[in-house]
Amino acid sequence: DEARFLNLTASDLGLDSRSLNINYGKQGSYELFLNYDELPHFVSNSGTSPFTGIGGSSLTLSPAWVASGNTSGMTALAGPQNKVDLETMRKQLSTGVKFTTDSPWTYRVKFRHDTKEGTRLSGGSFFFNSTQLVEPVDFVTDEVNASIAYAAKKWQASMAYYASTFSNENKSLSWQNPYTALVTGADTGELALPPDNEFQQITLTAGYDLSDRSRISGDIAIGKSEQNEA
Repeated sequence: DEARFLNLTASDLGLDSRSLNINYGKQGSYELFLNYDELPHFVSNSGTSPFTGIGGSSLTLSPAWVASGNTSGMTALAGPQNKVDLETMRKQLSTGVKFTTDSPWTYRVKFRHDTKEGTRLSGGSFFFNSTQLVEPVDFVTDEVNASIAYAAKKWQASMAYYASTFSNENKSLSWQNPYTALVTGADTGELALPPDNEFQQITLTAGYDLSDRSRISGDIAIGKSEQNEA
């Protein structure tokens, strides 16, 4: 009689791709939700590399490494290599609330926390000599999305605010040059990884029904993106 509801959905809890969703509320009044998801991405579990420190921001070669101008002269490649698993795991937690009333107004707020960890394939070069590298992945993204909407018989309008922040625990990836240096001192290379950044946006949307067969609508948005990493 009170029009309350509870919805609980669990999927693949024993697997790496598990998810859990909970919705609770009162019809025509409010709704709360909580969602959790894990999403693995497996690329390879049989790779090898002469580099040590895989999964970190610094890749080095063993003291026994023999540098050469090409791979045929790198005799250490014939020996044991370090095992490489190329895979990432994304975990996402989101929650929010929606309010509806007898009036035409509706309010929504949603928060999301997203992490992504693991390794992925990358590459670097010294002039004409290229090297496949294992790049560390350790990302965190936080988002907030809030909106207010008005819906009448002839026209509708809404205003929304969105903000996102991204952070990377690894600022760069350095690696020891496996080739014979073409230039004195060219022994270590370095790549910049995705930088910390943030984004904000405000959006206004409106529409009006001119008749049963025609409608006019439009939206305007202003946003700002910033990153100040070196």
